[in-house]
Amino acid sequence: MRRLGIFSFYDKEGIVDSYIEYLIEDLILLLDKLIIVVNGKLNKEGKTIFEKYTKQVIIRSNTGFDAGAYSDVIVNILGEEEIKNWDELVLCNDTFYGPFVSFCDIFDHMNHCSTDFWGLNYIENHLWNHIQSYFIVYRSRVLQSGKFFKYIKKNININETEITNIYAFFEVGLFQYLVNCGFRFSVYAGTQNYGVYDSADICIEKYNFPVLKKKTFAPKYFDYERQVYTLQNIELNTNYDIKHILSNAERQY
Repeated sequence: MRRLGIFSFYDKEGIVDSYIEYLIEDLILLLDKLIIVVNGKLNKEGKTIFEKYTKQVIIRSNTGFDAGAYSDVIVNILGEEEIKNWDELVLCNDTFYGPFVSFCDIFDHMNHCSTDFWGLNYIENHLWNHIQSYFIVYRSRVLQSGKFFKYIKKNININETEITNIYAFFEVGLFQYLVNCGFRFSVYAGTQNYGVYDSADICIEKYNFPVLKKKTFAPKYFDYERQVYTLQNIELNTNYDIKHILSNAERQY
């Protein structure tokens, strides 16, 4: 099993907080190769941190969001034949805290699922059903078909400036395209369509959702009592140090 990971990072100040280190340290145990793509700034300390984990730290302009970063690496640096050589491709961004269950355990669980690609949760709205793309794994059948690469090359604009187009062509569009091609998908946490932003407490406690999305601290979603309850739950029932969450949330929100 040869597994490639591409990690997309953005911070307006170029700061790599401790939650990122925890995430990468856990993920890299499963990878044969890691490429980190930075959209925009990366300070000196952050560069030193990233170079502990990989020699391939790519700093690019802040365009295209995470999908643009992935596309830039997949199409312009790796190429189609290189992508076909891997058994699994992991695309992961920095928009969540965790994991509260190790990625090793998550992958062990998903190895029992006979599917072609998978993620952590699924949104079913009967119009644009999709796996949320902040963490998604594509297996060899998808990669070796060539269809994944061709879709990325044709449809993901590395200079995109509209987030709605990223949702349309990457998060939803790529999912729908692969399903229509006959590829099978699955998810780690069946959250029963509870929102991972406004119902994070339910997703984590009841459905074993293994991460906390950063946007739960944004004004649009923030609920003080629910956040306190969620953090207490994480602190009491997992080995994750919630200081990773608090330090980043305080700085950004």
